[in-house]
Amino acid sequence: MALLHVAFHSVTLRMEMRMDVVLPEDARGQIGMDSRRRAVCPTLYLLHGMSDDHTIWQRRTAIERYAAGCGLAVVMPSTHLGWYTDMLSLIHI
Repeated sequence: MALLHVAFHSVTLRMEMRMDVVLPEDARGQIGMDSRRRAVCPTLYLLHGMSDDHTIWQRRTAIERYAAGCGLAVVMPSTHLGWYTDMLSLIHI
């Protein structure tokens, strides 16, 4: 399992955004890990709640272990308090 912490500039939102990504890998031999490796892996997007940020899934769950067992990629973007809407369209109103 690889855990990536990504910071990037969103052209659409005109601001810096962050996300964490869990990518599966062959973890046989690692203590407590049982993974299945795939050439193409399904992806799960986890969105945080209003009072948290994109790191909550790693702090309060064992998402890395769950993802490794399923051969699943997990993307956890920061959405700030955007209510999961197109923030750019709100700027132009």
